[in-house]
Formats: sequence, structure tokens, C-alpha cells
Amino acid sequence: MGDYWQQVKLRDPYIFRKAEDVFNDLNNSTGLKQPTKISCQDGDQLLFDGKTNPATSHGRIFRFNDGAILLIQFMRPRVWRIRFNPKANAGSDYSDFNS
Repeated sequence: MGDYWQQVKLRDPYIFRKAEDVFNDLNNSTGLKQPTKISCQDGDQLLFDGKTNPATSHGRIFRFNDGAILLIQFMRPRVWRIRFNPKANAGSDYSDFNS
């Protein structure tokens, strides 16, 4: 058991997954299809009360043509993060809190 935990401890906490693999997994579990277009809509950058979503102060929320949305945040000039939750339906579903 000690070898297993040593391997887990040394494993890279960040996993790179190709978009095709992510969408194939989603297709199998949720029926979502890989989108073909993406847009940035002003309404997705707002909270329910009409105020600007703090998560978009250093990024933007984008909408796929299948209705799914994702958040791209630019943390530093060369550090950025993509947050995607297939269950999110509105830009307000994303917060500025670290996940």
C-alpha cells in the first residue's frame, strides 16, 4: 500500500486532456455533442441582478452553439484557466471562487 500512496503523492495534479476526449466522455454520459461554434454574449457576463459577474473581471464567459458555456480566466499574462461545467446554463453559474 505504501508504494501506491507514494505514486499518488508524486503524480502531477494537473491532467491535460484533449478536447476530443472530454467531449467523447460527455457524449457517452450526457448525450452532448461536440459544438461547432462559440460566441461571447454580453448577457452571459452578468449575474441575475444585472451586475457584472466578478468572474469576468479578468476573463470572459463563452457560449457554445449547443447551449453549454465555459469561462476562460486570464490570471496573469501567461497563466490562464478554462473552467467548464456541462451542467452550467448561465454565466452566473460561474463564480470567482477558486474550485
